[in-house]
Amino acid sequence: MYSKMYLLVIVALLFSCLENGASQTTTVASRLAKDPNKDLEDVLASKVHHRVVSQYIAKFTQALVKYCPESVNYHWWDVMAMWRRMSKRDAPSSDQLMLESGVSALRELVSIYENCTVKGFRNMTFTNLGATGRLGPTSVGKHYDGQDHQGKVTLVNGTQLFTIPVSGLYRIRAAGAAGGCDARGCNYRSRGAVVAGTFNLDAGRQLKILVGQMGGRHSKSSTGGGGGTFVTYADNDPLIVAGGGGGVESLTRRQAVCSGTPRNDGNRGFGGQAWPGGRNGQGASTADSGNSGGGGGGLLTDGRSSAKYGGSGTGGEGGKAFVNGGAGGRTKFWPDAQYNTANGGFGGGGGAYGNGGGAGGGGGYSGGASGDNNSNSCGGGGGSYNAGTDQTGIDGENEGHGYVVLTRLE
Repeated sequence: MYSKMYLLVIVALLFSCLENGASQTTTVASRLAKDPNKDLEDVLASKVHHRVVSQYIAKFTQALVKYCPESVNYHWWDVMAMWRRMSKRDAPSSDQLMLESGVSALRELVSIYENCTVKGFRNMTFTNLGATGRLGPTSVGKHYDGQDHQGKVTLVNGTQLFTIPVSGLYRIRAAGAAGGCDARGCNYRSRGAVVAGTFNLDAGRQLKILVGQMGGRHSKSSTGGGGGTFVTYADNDPLIVAGGGGGVESLTRRQAVCSGTPRNDGNRGFGGQAWPGGRNGQGASTADSGNSGGGGGGLLTDGRSSAKYGGSGTGGEGGKAFVNGGAGGRTKFWPDAQYNTANGGFGGGGGAYGNGGGAGGGGGYSGGASGDNNSNSCGGGGGSYNAGTDQTGIDGENEGHGYVVLTRLE
C-alpha cells in the first residue's frame, strides 16, 4: 500500500507545471461550486470543455498539497483517476456525466480547502510593528510573516484593520503600554494594564486594533504617559481596551495609581494635587494653570492640554482620543531639543511638561490624570474596558509596548 508521503510526491509531480496560484483558484472555483444546482446548470449551458474543469481540479489540488498537506489521503487516487479521464483527448467535450463528476469533485476540493485554511487562524498577536513615540506605525512590513494573520492586516493612520475569518468564540487579551523612563531610569516607570475576555465574533466583521506605544524616554525629569490599546468594531464600538501607564516625575518608588487599571475610570495622579482621571470613556480633563502634564486621552475625547495646545496653563499636550486618531500628546516646545522627548505614546498618552514639571497621563478607555508639577509624582494610569465574558484584568502588568492576542477557541 502506498504511503501518504508517496501520495504527496505523486500529486506534487502531477501538478507542478501549473502556473496559477491559490488566490485565482479560490475565486473561480468558489464561483463554480457555490450553488450545486445553479452553477452546474451554468457550466453545462456554457458548454465549457471538461478540460477546463479538470484544470481547476488540478490547481486546487496543487493548493491543497502546498497549504494543507494533511488533507491528502488515499481518497486522492479517485480524484486523480477522474482528472486523468477528463484530460484524455478522446473524451467528448459534451459528456454531461463527465462534467457533473468534475464539478462535484471541484466542489469537494473547495470545501476541503476552505475548511483547512480557516483552521489556520488560531493565534494572532498584534504588535506596535516596530513603531515608537506619539504616532503609530506606517507599514506592516514583515512583522507578521509566517503567522496566521500574514497578509490579512492593513493600516490606516497607525490603526490596524483585521477581518474575522470565521465565526466563533475568540479570546482577546490586550495590554496597554508602559509610561516613559526619566533621568532616574526605568526602575519605577509605570506599567500598562492587561485585560482579557471571550467574545462571539462573526465572520466578515472588521476589527480596528490600535496597539499602544510606550511614553517617550527622557533624559530629564518628567515623562509622557503610555498609550492605551484598543480593539473595536469598524464603527468604534469597543470590545476591549487596556489602559496605558502614566508618566513619572522623579518617582522614588512605584505607585499603583501610576499604572494602567482594569477599571473603567482613569486613575488619579500621585504627588501634589493628584487630580482625578477621566470617566465613562472621556479623556482626563482636570489640572491647574501651571506646568502640569497633559491628560490621557480616552475612547471618546482628548485629554486636557496647555494653552499652547488649545487649553490652559503652560504644561504638556493631552493625548488624542481613539476616535480622533489616538496620537500621543506633545511636550511644551523647548528651544533645547533634549527637553522635547517626553511625548506621550501612541494610544492617547499625555505629553509631559518636559523640563521638569508634571508628567502625562496614560491613555485608555478613560484617560489617566495629568501629573502635578511636583517631584516624586506621576500622571494617572489609563482606564480599561471589557465587553467580553470570562473577564480577567491585572493592574500594572505590562512593562513595554502594548499588544493584542486574538485566539480562536472553536
